[in-house]
Amino acid sequence: MDDRIEQFLTAAQSLQDGNSLEFNAKWKKEISTLRRFLHRNQNARLVEISQQRLVDAIRIHVGCQAKEEECLLLVKDALAMPFGVFGTKHKKKLLKMHEQVLGQHQVVDSDGIEHVAEKSEVWWSCVGMDGDGYLSLLNEETGEMCETIRVKKKVPLWKQIKAHIDQDEIRVNVSDGEVIDIQIS
Repeated sequence: MDDRIEQFLTAAQSLQDGNSLEFNAKWKKEISTLRRFLHRNQNARLVEISQQRLVDAIRIHVGCQAKEEECLLLVKDALAMPFGVFGTKHKKKLLKMHEQVLGQHQVVDSDGIEHVAEKSEVWWSCVGMDGDGYLSLLNEETGEMCETIRVKKKVPLWKQIKAHIDQDEIRVNVSDGEVIDIQIS
């Protein structure tokens, strides 16, 4: 089973690094095969490294094709797996991917009419940052929390936020899922 999991990761990496024609021809098949593998091995207890490799393969697929329905279904299937397949640490990563994918899909209102979710600039209060650079943000107007925005490590924004997160109030301007500006007071 570990060999097959390694193959999933290798295939995802090769699709990510390969040319666009190869990628377009194979990515749906790879996602379908990965989903089938998850369904058939729900009763398996995977070791940490195997869990991480599966999550990495899913992350690569989501990173390359997040707007596609197949990626949403893959992440939902992975979240539905028992804790023997994905532990709490990996479920948290999958939840972040799920929120990322949902943010890029169309929204259906109560009348059944589809609308593309508007992406606009929003100011959030930053209440925390984890070790991976994911920010815990609070929208003061709505009370909504967001934990899907990530700042890459060791870049100037990351360093500013890290230096001031415990002492000062930090407001973060987010547009299209990216931090574009911060205010420290």
